[in-house]
Amino acid sequence: MYIRDVLKAKSHEVVSVKADEPLKETFGRFAAAKIRSLAVTSHGVLVGMLTLRDVIAFLERHGAAALEMPVDDAMTGDVVRIRPDASLEEAAAIFQSNDFNHLPVEDDEGRLVGIVTPADVLARRVQEVEDGAAYLRNYIAGMYH
Repeated sequence: MYIRDVLKAKSHEVVSVKADEPLKETFGRFAAAKIRSLAVTSHGVLVGMLTLRDVIAFLERHGAAALEMPVDDAMTGDVVRIRPDASLEEAAAIFQSNDFNHLPVEDDEGRLVGIVTPADVLARRVQEVEDGAAYLRNYIAGMYH
């Protein structure tokens, strides 16, 4: 299984915010989409990710003044990315060795085509195991001659 298979099973919509927008503008996007991370873009290019954890930490450091500060001051800028043709094992290894829960997926042209989470990867792995078990049950039952 590949990341592209994960993307097929979920919404491809990526909710984003511009890097120069005030932090206070992000709250409505988080709430409306019921998500915990936003892609941060500048001139249409992914430049970072903003998570609720980033927002809380930034507010703790800067207080109410943080609300007027630009998103790029609060975001995580060094973003690990993955391609749609990467395996689920590759994604799992990235999640396991890093402290984040959102992995942007970019195509060969560098366009953001989705975001995957550890739960997305796990769900596909479980499906893969269930499909294998069903095949073996059918094989044992003699369905494949």
